[in-house]
Amino acid sequence: MMMRLIPVALVTLAGCGEFPKLETPPPEDAQQGYLQLAPINQLSARGDILTVSEDTTETLQDRVQGLKDRADTLSAPVLSDAEKDRLDSDPFEGLPEDG
Repeated sequence: MMMRLIPVALVTLAGCGEFPKLETPPPEDAQQGYLQLAPINQLSARGDILTVSEDTTETLQDRVQGLKDRADTLSAPVLSDAEKDRLDSDPFEGLPEDG
């Protein structure tokens, strides 16, 4: 009975403690280090922000072609027709049967 009361007493005592008051930063410090939020319609209207160089375009096109080539290689058959036929054949064909 006493063992059951110990956790209840600990929880009750923990609720009696004082929590420290959280200080909020002054308004001028609150935005320091954070980006300003802007409405999405203003962001989409500003197409001049993002510029992609010709080198970047060529690099991305090369990477895309490399990935396509790799996908073609991975989707190619692994076994030749002769290997498939050999695996499909009976490995015990021609051996004497135990009687």
